[in-house]
Amino acid sequence: MSVTQQMELSGQVLKVFCVAGTRPEYIKLFPVYKQLKEADIEVKWVSSGQHLELVKDLEEFFEIKPDYIFDLSQKPNKTLAELSSELLLEADLLFKREKPNWVIVQGDTATTLQAALAAFYNKIPVAHVEAGLRTGDLENPFPEELNRRMVSQISSLNFCPSQCAFDNLIKEGHSNNYLVGNTVIDSLKECLEKINIEKAARPFILITAHRRENLELIETGLAEAIKDLALLKPDYDFVIKLHANPQVVQAFSKLRKLAIENIKFLETLSYPSFVKLMAEAEFIVTDSGGIQEEAPYLGKLVLIFRNKTERVEVIEAGLARLIGTEKEAIKDSVLELIEKPDLCAQMSNSSKNIYGDGKSSSQILSILLGWIATSTASPRK
Repeated sequence: MSVTQQMELSGQVLKVFCVAGTRPEYIKLFPVYKQLKEADIEVKWVSSGQHLELVKDLEEFFEIKPDYIFDLSQKPNKTLAELSSELLLEADLLFKREKPNWVIVQGDTATTLQAALAAFYNKIPVAHVEAGLRTGDLENPFPEELNRRMVSQISSLNFCPSQCAFDNLIKEGHSNNYLVGNTVIDSLKECLEKINIEKAARPFILITAHRRENLELIETGLAEAIKDLALLKPDYDFVIKLHANPQVVQAFSKLRKLAIENIKFLETLSYPSFVKLMAEAEFIVTDSGGIQEEAPYLGKLVLIFRNKTERVEVIEAGLARLIGTEKEAIKDSVLELIEKPDLCAQMSNSSKNIYGDGKSSSQILSILLGWIATSTASPRK
């Protein structure tokens, strides 16, 4: 007899809320939501509205229709305090009214922290997907490092994407930690089944940047490096995927005005289109955490435009390099890979499964249901 059937016989109903607000949360939490749905559990998708427009294509691709959407103000350029206070109040109101038995959050965003905090205030247990990531520096990434540490103080269950993340939680004294891999691979595998990967007409390097702590360094470091690289290597294209953040667009504005022929700028891209772009690139320069996880599975080397990363296992496995944020260091790192293509070829033959084999969400479902069945933090009637 399943956990849900046992609860029905005892007059209980298991109601689970998956709370997501940003594109990465949608991508990484959807497989868990899907598993719960297929297990015939009453699961609700809660959209916080943090990236309200940016997730529309994901809702279409994954066929997600939010059951609840937070009513956030449309004030531009909100401070972190303003956004966080709105998210906390909206989550608190929803949880008080609907009384979920469990709240599942993912990652380290403002949505993640405030939903977990609201659940804690309402004595609702929290399951944290992608738990345990650490750089050890509260300024890098900012404010995500603090967010993820605080969620670990709240969560009843921690689903870790790597051994390193698991070990971090053990060192901090947290319990109920499970090594399951990263659910981003679950979504990536599903996406790869629906797209065609082709050889690009011209070799290109894919570049993305968006982290808050890097905003001032994009123009002076990354953009300047790309300009020099494009002039040095006219046979290569340098494709910059612009983030929707106006500050990121502004940081690349001077480079864009130069109109250098082999520097391409892309704005809105669907999830499948971006996966295809990653798969067809020679290699990737990025400060994105998600790309550090996806690229190895695609056989692509990553140059990390950051001074620290919480995903140290990709570096230890030889699948990524931390190149910092200075112009010359970026140039030298990119030039080395262009001039020594055998390095990228070696990477393609490396292990791609450091974040699992695409079955993380099924493990999460099994652990969650088993834990609920035996835990004292059982669902309310």
